[in-house]
Amino acid sequence: MFAGTGLPLSEQVSNFRASHFKPFFVRELTLSFHPFPLKAQNLPFIAIVSLLLFTFNASWVLGQEAPKNIKDAPVESKKDEKKNGDAKKSENGKEEKKEEVKEPELTPLQKLQFQLFQVTKRSVLIRQDLVELRKKPSTKENDDRIIELQLELDSLNRNFESLATQLHEEQRPKTKEEEFSWTQELQEITQPILQAIREVTSRPRRIETLKAKIESLKVKIKNYESARKNLKSLQELENGVPDVIEEDKAKDITKKTLSKTFHSNLDTLYDKYNPEILTVELEETLRKLIKIQQADRSVFGIVAEAMAEFFQVRGRNFGIGLATFVGLWWVLNYIFVFLNEKTNLFSVFKRPIRKIIKTAFSIFALGFSIMASLLTLYLLNDWLLLSMVIMILIAIGWTSRNLLPKFFRELRLILNLSTVREGERLFWKGVPWLIKELGVYATLMNPRLEGGTFKLPVGELFGQHSRPFVKGEPWFPCQPGDYVILSDDTFGKVLSQTPEQVILESFGSRKFYMTPEFLTLKPRNLTDGYLLVIVFGLDYGIQSRISKEIPAIFEEGLRNRYQNEMESVPPVIETLKVQFDSAAASSLNIKIFVKVNGKNAGEYYYYNRLTNAYLVDICNEHGLTIPFTQLTLSLDPDLMEEKSLGKQLGLQQP
Repeated sequence: MFAGTGLPLSEQVSNFRASHFKPFFVRELTLSFHPFPLKAQNLPFIAIVSLLLFTFNASWVLGQEAPKNIKDAPVESKKDEKKNGDAKKSENGKEEKKEEVKEPELTPLQKLQFQLFQVTKRSVLIRQDLVELRKKPSTKENDDRIIELQLELDSLNRNFESLATQLHEEQRPKTKEEEFSWTQELQEITQPILQAIREVTSRPRRIETLKAKIESLKVKIKNYESARKNLKSLQELENGVPDVIEEDKAKDITKKTLSKTFHSNLDTLYDKYNPEILTVELEETLRKLIKIQQADRSVFGIVAEAMAEFFQVRGRNFGIGLATFVGLWWVLNYIFVFLNEKTNLFSVFKRPIRKIIKTAFSIFALGFSIMASLLTLYLLNDWLLLSMVIMILIAIGWTSRNLLPKFFRELRLILNLSTVREGERLFWKGVPWLIKELGVYATLMNPRLEGGTFKLPVGELFGQHSRPFVKGEPWFPCQPGDYVILSDDTFGKVLSQTPEQVILESFGSRKFYMTPEFLTLKPRNLTDGYLLVIVFGLDYGIQSRISKEIPAIFEEGLRNRYQNEMESVPPVIETLKVQFDSAAASSLNIKIFVKVNGKNAGEYYYYNRLTNAYLVDICNEHGLTIPFTQLTLSLDPDLMEEKSLGKQLGLQQP
């Protein structure tokens, strides 16, 4: 049923033919299959159609004459009449019973034919209007009207196809519009790489593609057969061209024109939806699938064949390109080394300038070698390798865009334009180092450490500061074989010292220290000589002699006992001196200084004990007393008085 009319479709068709008024057109029609109701989406136009129906029905009823002087008048003629009834009044003014005259019901196919004729008629009118508008001068109104009519004509063609084939829009074939896309351009550039990948995975992908195509063709064949069946039914249907009214005749629209256009559209669609072509394509696709599945090869054979093909063509080209790059790089660097070392061409420049020249030449050599290798692949017509190299270079450049600030900071370090410079002293992780060279990697060296040369990325030196070193400045407090005493009173011989650890031999056992930790313990090196300092206490009974006589007695006694050590070559005891030190609480202290040669560093504790023994011998020889520590208690006078009074009274204190 048409929306807004309230009348069945068959009655509306009968009214159209009986009254000969202009058939209406609906711009957008949608059709369902069981049954075939039509829905109008243009509500204003439907309202006008409803008004026309009401007007023509009213005029037809009022214009009919009732037969006179006949009591029971029969139905006057067998002409087409409205389904809503023909009410005849008798001569006496009495109402007669209504007699309904029904027209034969239209089949769904006849209804569909009528609808298609309406669409065809409207399309013919639009084409005529387009021809007339294109003959007129071009104006904005005409151009807009042409665009509007063309869009309407396209919509009519789609509606005609949908109604005639009984297929939804998604089931009909769609025309593809070619549009420019940068992704397609990029795909053309990378086509050699994609082609190589496609060849490696061609077999499984072809099988899946053929299977998907077979399923798609089966669905299309089924849809095409359904469309052809509907089209054939319309073609075999008897001619049901609607009558043409005077207004249509004025526009040169005849039944013949309508019928010819209608059948022409049906024939075009009948040829378009030909399932035989799809059937042939389906058979060919099945044959290809069976052939591929029968020609099954092992994975090893496929890989071996691909590798052989690669090394036969691609491998040769790759080798030539790689040899070109490496050869040019080596030749250009050899030329620079020859000019720099053999001819001393750059020696007139200062070191920072020489580094700038070297860096610029290295960048030039790298770029020139890359361009030469690309040119080689271009001349060999190897577009696959050429595309791969270009894509790799683009990827490197793209991923490096965020690294540019870091790159320039590293470049400043390399060119000696930052806070760290070559030939200066740097404290790196608690250990002093000499910056031997700055490049992509920084070379640090410590001559006192075993394995004391290593490289690290120059970027790790960000935020560090170096300074010129002083001549004779030690790079480490000791070396292997030296005897040291640490701040924790550890005494031992250095067995090994590396950038990571220091190993000491102390009283037959080994102690391991991390190198930075070892330096924090402030090692005292005894190998260059050491001074024994001993404080010795005497009794207050010799107070009058302590300043001069007593130190002389002890110094003379020690010299006599160390006579052999002092007269040896080189002397073991280099210096010996005794002086008064201080007056302590229980003793008068003298201080003995004994300077021992560094060759006897391992006997540090021996000479310390020996000197103390000689001091005791001298005291015994001269009758000197060694005091012991005394404790003196002082009591409060009030407390003493209380104790005395309690004693007199016979009281005991707790």
